[in-house]
Amino acid sequence: LEVNDAFCQLLAYTREEFLKLSLKDFYDFERSQAIPIRLESVVKHREVFFETTIRARDGRNVPVTVNARLIAISNRRSILCVVREIGGARGPGNTLQAQEDRRRIIAAQTGQVIYDISIEPFTINCSGGASQLSGYTINELREFNYRDWLSLLHKDDRRRVIGCFREALQNVGKYRFSYRLMHRSGKCLHVEDIGVALPGDDGKSYRLLGNITDSTPRVEAESQRRKLEQDLQHSQKLESLGVLAGGIAHDFNNILTAIIGLTDLALTDLSEESMTHRELKEALQAAHRAKDLVRQMLTFSRQSGAVKEPRHLHVIVREVLMLLRASLAPNIDIIDNVDSRSGAIFANGTQLHQVVMNYCTNAAQAMERSGGKLEVWVSNAELSEEFAARHPNLRAGSYVMLSVRDTGHGMKASVKDRIFDPFFTTKGPGEGTGLGLSVVHGIVTDHGGAILLESTPGKGSTFHTYFPRTDDTVLQERALEAVAPAQGERILLVDDEHAILFFAKEALTHYGYDVDLCVDGKAALEKFREQPGKYDLVITDQSMPNMTGEQLIRELRKLRPDLPVILFTGFSDIYSDEWIEELRVTEIITKPVNAQDLSRAIRKVLDK
Repeated sequence: LEVNDAFCQLLAYTREEFLKLSLKDFYDFERSQAIPIRLESVVKHREVFFETTIRARDGRNVPVTVNARLIAISNRRSILCVVREIGGARGPGNTLQAQEDRRRIIAAQTGQVIYDISIEPFTINCSGGASQLSGYTINELREFNYRDWLSLLHKDDRRRVIGCFREALQNVGKYRFSYRLMHRSGKCLHVEDIGVALPGDDGKSYRLLGNITDSTPRVEAESQRRKLEQDLQHSQKLESLGVLAGGIAHDFNNILTAIIGLTDLALTDLSEESMTHRELKEALQAAHRAKDLVRQMLTFSRQSGAVKEPRHLHVIVREVLMLLRASLAPNIDIIDNVDSRSGAIFANGTQLHQVVMNYCTNAAQAMERSGGKLEVWVSNAELSEEFAARHPNLRAGSYVMLSVRDTGHGMKASVKDRIFDPFFTTKGPGEGTGLGLSVVHGIVTDHGGAILLESTPGKGSTFHTYFPRTDDTVLQERALEAVAPAQGERILLVDDEHAILFFAKEALTHYGYDVDLCVDGKAALEKFREQPGKYDLVITDQSMPNMTGEQLIRELRKLRPDLPVILFTGFSDIYSDEWIEELRVTEIITKPVNAQDLSRAIRKVLDK
């Protein structure tokens, strides 16, 4: 736009010749490629110092320092460049100026702010990266008064920073501390300030000299690292609790198998009008509630053994929302943002229903008093490597995302940190077990997914849940098979729990099977060796003393390779497909079961 005579003389151009040139005419090809980057830097930081070499008319390369500043001319963004030749002229003034320019260039390139603050009257003299760090030009910063300087400090750090400076002034000593600085754009930066208070002739401090370094990248990296460590520790804690819950649930299932099975059999022998029948029916209902509780524990520990198949999440979500509309308070609005074109996931339908219902119920309870909006989204999501790196439980790829948002009371950080812990609840006594979200966490993790929680006190909570997407076709629901009687088959049943043996003997005999019982694997192997062709089926537990179910099956296979074998276990999810295929386990039955379920599974195996 314009040039002065000194610049024209420096490069040996007339003013008319100069104004016809472009920036690229002053650089070789390689240097000219950096011009857009340099311009972008000036626009972003408003003022930039740098050192470069420009080409004169006669081909000379002239080393210069440049102070490039963003200005406005006729409402157009323009750049004013003040250029000085390095080492061109002689004399003390120019030499000192060149040294000052070099000092400012070095400071600017290292991202440091060098400052000199006089206390009375308050004046600021700064250079280096001050404009990049604050968003203000050097000249604007030099016009700052004490109140303007305070506005640069984060409001929560002002009192502490002022206290640190006052202490340094009183002690006439050095200081070093960190705080947050507010950029002109509103962005918050973390900085480290190192300096010294200088004494005057009277011994009292009158100046502060120091430098400020932008530590934002380091602070953010450390924060991210701490978050990843906390996520990992939390995951390990939940995994440890899951192992404990799985062990307890296994023993409970053995006990409940006998209780539910025998009580169910006893009811068939009693008149429905008798008091004993009514009492046993109540006991059976209580046992089934215990069974549901154990199932939740197994789900939390990811050992539920639930059957998974391709399912459409949006169908299940719509079913839950339909149920909720009739039961939620009228002051809660349900907003359906479900995409019916979203893909399928490999999942257990009942567990998905439990996840969605739990989220929505918790959201409704958070808005029980004041009302609000319950928003539900289901959509496809593509997760990048960068996103997955920030969330250890996720991998890059295709997902279906379920998001449930409420406008309720939100959560404090202390609650967010424990929200997925088993038996943790914010409800009053008798209002909840605290297993709800821990079970949800177990289900989602078991399905290869992850949960991301956003919550602000007073503004509500949002649960984002990601399930891996599958290309498999969604299957139709299978009808429950009727119980068929035995056809003269003989069964060898192995379990170290006497109550389970008693129940199984009674149940299978009732359906016409000939059953032999053994309390451990070694006794069963001896009995089988006596007559290998006697039995049509072997049913065995896995966890037994002396000989495990796996060891027994391997020995039986040596005697009868074609023998059908059922694994009767407290939880089945710990067994991989490869393990099942290697042992050629025909079927797995998960405890507890009643007589009908056990007989139905046996009939299915034998009919093959």
